[in-house]
Amino acid sequence: MKSKNRHDNFIRKCESLSPRQAEAADLLILDIPFDEIADRMGIGWEQVKGHFQHIRRKMGVRSRVGLALQWAHYRTLVPKWLEEQT
Repeated sequence: MKSKNRHDNFIRKCESLSPRQAEAADLLILDIPFDEIADRMGIGWEQVKGHFQHIRRKMGVRSRVGLALQWAHYRTLVPKWLEEQT
């Protein structure tokens, strides 16, 4: 039961991201540099940095690496997204 609650909590955190935050996280797990993420999203580098600070707080992780690992794990649970990336 504890494992299911942890899993549900993890999914809730991931689904709490705004569409723009999810877009930024998607680009992060594709190993795209911040300056290119900024260009693709049509925002400044500082805004990208701010997105990741907010995302890390929402997800409860301390680093971009931790965020990338958790977000990649979440995305593996969402087959439609994986299909769109190939």
